[in-house]
Amino acid sequence: MSANTGSISTLDITRYFTVQSGINRDATPDEDVALPVDEGGPYSSFIQAYLPTLNGPIAWLPAVEAAIAASVPEEMNHDENEGQWLDADSAHNAIYFLKNTADLFPGYPSIYGTPLGDFVAEFESGAATLTSVVTPDKTLLVGVCLSNPDEQVQSIIPRGSNRLRDAVREFTKKLAEVHGEAVGSAR
Repeated sequence: MSANTGSISTLDITRYFTVQSGINRDATPDEDVALPVDEGGPYSSFIQAYLPTLNGPIAWLPAVEAAIAASVPEEMNHDENEGQWLDADSAHNAIYFLKNTADLFPGYPSIYGTPLGDFVAEFESGAATLTSVVTPDKTLLVGVCLSNPDEQVQSIIPRGSNRLRDAVREFTKKLAEVHGEAVGSAR
């Protein structure tokens, strides 16, 4: 609270959200915390604590982005690459792809590279396996339902597509039709 006016200052709000967002590791996001307000103020009963947290499918995104960035060598030698290194263009495109579609996939992916330096992310749900292969010029999506492993769903998204999210949604919808229930995120 501001000492002079009895109202909440920007500094108070910033300090509150900094502590509640987990930057201060001593604070626990599960605590029921009320914003420090003037109890006699007309709006004090309406102020609720907002605890911004990453939960659900995108909580893994920063770790995967860091792993992708760490997998780009200064100089790519395809003859010596066994999948541990990513081509710089594939890595850039993979980060772009995941930043724009992470919430459409069902959880944390298993990630690896190919000998050509392409990025691969495999997502599993209880109903299907979804694999994305990101290359310098396209993204290939392949899905297999556990209830019908002989029928694959595939989609190729060309680089620069302005329908990236729509294409991933359509892909998961096709996969759900093969299986008979939702296989991606609820978004």
